[in-house]
Amino acid sequence: FRANPDWASLFARQQPLKTLNDGHQVHDYSAEINVVELEQLSVVAIRHQGPSEFVAQTVNAMVAWRKQHQVLPPLSRTFNFCYQMPLVSSDVYKVDIAASITAEQAERLQREPQFSSMAEYELASLVETNINITAPFFKSSIPATRALAIDHVWDESQPQLLHAKIACLYKEATKHGQLASLPLLIERQLIERQLAPVEPSQSAAQQLVRIMLPIA
Repeated sequence: FRANPDWASLFARQQPLKTLNDGHQVHDYSAEINVVELEQLSVVAIRHQGPSEFVAQTVNAMVAWRKQHQVLPPLSRTFNFCYQMPLVSSDVYKVDIAASITAEQAERLQREPQFSSMAEYELASLVETNINITAPFFKSSIPATRALAIDHVWDESQPQLLHAKIACLYKEATKHGQLASLPLLIERQLIERQLAPVEPSQSAAQQLVRIMLPIA
């Protein structure tokens, strides 16, 4: 890809760009964008592929797995690997819900047959539309890379704000050379980093997230 960049193909696979020309005026959030360094992280993920209205069921399955295996915050971080614009209605919506695991957690989990037998995929390969993931859970890793990042208060009642920030990330990426051949990442932040005031009972519908667009 780096030798012969095929932007049209990459953008087609990274569906967020197709909404940049949907007739809505895009606010300039460039002043809020930072370049961050992502460390290599091993993850366990579950794929949702189907109607977007059932994403919550997939999230609940991941929550149950994390509780069962004690892969919990703050040691474990939570990511969405986005292949389409989040918070859109679709019958063929695809997103991976991932939880990072430490080396110690991986060593403990390796003794469990369910974990040791999980298929493993490189994150770059998951961008390809022909990857057929049959088991509910799989292993992958986020490689060490740079990314353009912007924080956002996740509000399911105002998806246009999230879409505008994602659009701004892609626009800003043109100033930084090539995109990495990786999906858009959304990380849910820790409660301690939430915007004040924060209630312990705050729903997942309104949480601080960090949107990250990997760049080469």
